[in-house]
Amino acid sequence: MARSYSATHAEARIKAGELTLRVVVHKIECPLFVVASKQDRVIPWDHARHIAEGASGPVTFLPIENAGHVANNRTYRYRLQSADWTADILCR
Repeated sequence: MARSYSATHAEARIKAGELTLRVVVHKIECPLFVVASKQDRVIPWDHARHIAEGASGPVTFLPIENAGHVANNRTYRYRLQSADWTADILCR
């Protein structure tokens, strides 16, 4: 609530609902490694897909099946790929 400069929780919820990368995602030029779960009940996985498709820089998009929010319950499905990706980006 404080960072949105909202007077009430209701006003903060409205402002939070208006937050979107839709109009600026094309400005993302840095390399991205995007992990998303199709079963995420907090954030729909297609939000991550839209970011991956809309970014201008190089993107690796990895949808994880049968995982929860942020795929934290299936880290073994992306941890090694993430480490290899990071090493590749940093060693260029």
